[in-house]
Amino acid sequence: TDDLCIPVVQTPDFKIEKFSSTPEPLMAPGTVDYDYRITNLGNISLTLNTVVDTNTLGPNDSAVDCGTPPVILAPAGQVGDYVTCTATHDFTQAELDLGHNIPEDVWDGQCPGLYNLVTATVIELPGEERTDDLCLEIDQDPEFVMI
Repeated sequence: TDDLCIPVVQTPDFKIEKFSSTPEPLMAPGTVDYDYRITNLGNISLTLNTVVDTNTLGPNDSAVDCGTPPVILAPAGQVGDYVTCTATHDFTQAELDLGHNIPEDVWDGQCPGLYNLVTATVIELPGEERTDDLCLEIDQDPEFVMI
């Protein structure tokens, strides 16, 4: 008999992309709809662990929904290698008045609008995360008429 050992290389990887179908500039009060696409880029199945958006954690927001767990992503290039998740944010008059939603002590002026960051993790890559951010334009158009 003769033995042959063929190495199997696992290359887990994934990405997340964030989109909004809400027309810009944003008007308050209103609802901002977000879509997230998590795509498997590797050659093994991945189990979605968490998807968290910093701007969908408010009392009137909807948390990120990716379907019924466990969400399994097929290897890249196969049917089921991605999932689309959704969430909403309740855009407030206070955010419109301020012109952005970033705390003043950390705001750097880079996003003069509604900023948020989404983070995703998978079980097969412990300690690793993928992120994507989005900045939506806020229209501050103050106007008054004096009679």
